[in-house]
Amino acid sequence: MAPTANAAPSGSRFAHPWLAPLPPGRARAYDLLYKTVATGLVAFSAFSFFEVGRGTYYVMHSNRAGQQGDQVPASPSQ
Repeated sequence: MAPTANAAPSGSRFAHPWLAPLPPGRARAYDLLYKTVATGLVAFSAFSFFEVGRGTYYVMHSNRAGQQGDQVPASPSQ
């Protein structure tokens, strides 16, 4: 039986075409793209963490300052 076109090479190590080294230009481009995306995700995560903390602090402390001043005595109805 003849080997098929996509059979493993007869050598001792299997070498998939996807595992071949990238050309230098493409490797640089992929590296730059990876670093850009990773930096963007970290920055967005930090910004979101800060905004959630700031919003939580605002909600938790929004009604503390004027608790006594906001209370108006009820007027008798006529």
